[in-house]
Amino acid sequence: MKSEIKKFIKERSKDINRMLRNKEFFNLSRKWLAKSIKYKYNYNYTWLGRPIIKYPDDIVVMQEILHKVRPDIVIETGIAHGGSIIFTASILKMLGKKKFKVIGIDIDIRKHNLEEIKKSIVYKYLDLIEGSSTDTKIFNLVKRKIGKNKKILVILDSDHSYNHVIKELNLYSSLVSKNSYMILPDTYIDFMPKNTFKKWKVGNNTYTALKEFLSKNKNFKIDIEVNKKSLISEAINGYIKKIV
Repeated sequence: MKSEIKKFIKERSKDINRMLRNKEFFNLSRKWLAKSIKYKYNYNYTWLGRPIIKYPDDIVVMQEILHKVRPDIVIETGIAHGGSIIFTASILKMLGKKKFKVIGIDIDIRKHNLEEIKKSIVYKYLDLIEGSSTDTKIFNLVKRKIGKNKKILVILDSDHSYNHVIKELNLYSSLVSKNSYMILPDTYIDFMPKNTFKKWKVGNNTYTALKEFLSKNKNFKIDIEVNKKSLISEAINGYIKKIV
């Protein structure tokens, strides 16, 4: 069975590389992605009843990473409707982890969202903090909550401006465990045509912050194998692995 799986993975890798060499398909995927933003396509899905606001590709890839890393603690900035933190907690629960926590941080946890999140079957695994993720007091509170010797994964999905994300990266990268990940949804802002988004701009977004961070921090690298297989993704080059 193991040899069959190895064969399958090897063939899959060849197909992915062949796919990426097809410029027509690659460009078509980018055009489709840009067009999908007009209709808020990534708003179409829920996870256990709560809007998750992600493309299906990213949901599957995040599941793969959670399965591989099996973190004890996931820190996610940006809660919105709660679908993503509920997704993360439910995957870790299905993996059979006995003790884990998903810490969600949002500057405004709206009452109606909180009421629905509390109804979730995984609510007891959630620890919600209201405040800015870049506030030193909030960051220190998170550090106290995680304690020591924990396997930690970070998802940065709040304000997508360069100034905010670079602050988040400099703070929360220090908490990520070796061989774990930082995941940055919405890097795709920088890969879309100008004026695709009303609020976020090419050259001032999550990806521009990430590029600067990686240029100065050699403890992390873009996980090419994870990133290259998904052409319909918010997180273009946004799955970052801690290697040191």
